[in-house]
Amino acid sequence: MNLHKRAIIVIVAVFPLLGVRAQLTPEIDLIAGTVNGKKIAELTSDQVTDFFGRPSATTLAELRPDRQGGHYGVGSTFVYGDLGLMFRFSHPSTDPQQRAECLLIYLSGQKTEGAGIVMTPFSGIISRGINGNWKTKRVMDAFADFAPTDSYDPKKAEEIRAREKMYKAIGLRENTKLLISILATIHMNTPQVRVVFNYDDQTRFLERVQVLPSRSGDASQSKPEPVGEGHGGKIIMGSTKALVAELLKDWSLRESDRSTASKSICYYTKDVSIIVHYRNDQAIGVAVVDRPSAGVTSISETRYEELVKLIGEIPKPSQIKRDSSSIREFSVGDTD
Repeated sequence: MNLHKRAIIVIVAVFPLLGVRAQLTPEIDLIAGTVNGKKIAELTSDQVTDFFGRPSATTLAELRPDRQGGHYGVGSTFVYGDLGLMFRFSHPSTDPQQRAECLLIYLSGQKTEGAGIVMTPFSGIISRGINGNWKTKRVMDAFADFAPTDSYDPKKAEEIRAREKMYKAIGLRENTKLLISILATIHMNTPQVRVVFNYDDQTRFLERVQVLPSRSGDASQSKPEPVGEGHGGKIIMGSTKALVAELLKDWSLRESDRSTASKSICYYTKDVSIIVHYRNDQAIGVAVVDRPSAGVTSISETRYEELVKLIGEIPKPSQIKRDSSSIREFSVGDTD
């Protein structure tokens, strides 16, 4: 045996001693809410790296100031570009174990928000054989036992495209692609997770899947001053853009030209305007204002209570603006 072959044998023999091992093939069960048999709701960053090795990119957990002089936590993210996966974890201030609060599965080649990592289409195993060749009808049929709902509204999509042309004519900007992607979603609830399927509104092929685990009964996940639940058990605060779009699907929608890659602001308008501030695709603040131009010059106490339940958090007295007899606007969370 020559020296070259001996060297190869020595290297191969030493690798197991150094803890080097093959990356596991991801197996994701959308019904049970598991990755490789482990519940997503219980996955820590250590367990994710034990499964899949070193991430392509990460962001650190951090505390950021809010407008009330306090702070809110933004959890870390681990991106696996070669696997088509991104994990978002809870901040230690709300969950000391920093467990996963969202799993994103990319089924087509896309760039992640913020980090701009190009994602390889996911090639592992997902419940019922889902892949990027599935269209929306197949999703609706395959998961009919969980009553999925499609949030797409062709009329609203057309309004967004028409508004883009109008804005361009006067030199303003609107992220039409983002707004359409918020509409082009299918939503499904299982006992363990909420699932959002994002698709291309022209071809109706799936583009990515969002999995948001439920931790009912976990006190560490409760929101400050909770007020119960909004429509269908959903609230705005803490939800993704896609879930808020489903919740407010009967409201008109536009994105602010103050939005950036990491933080976006969306306006939802009906009898009042709800202004939702997002960071890393999560609602971190909500402002509600009346609409004098539409004849709504105040917010009644009954309507205020309904909106607070929808938002999921009670404003502090300093966050409510009134005139001599009624509420004009209010806010919660970070709306700076």
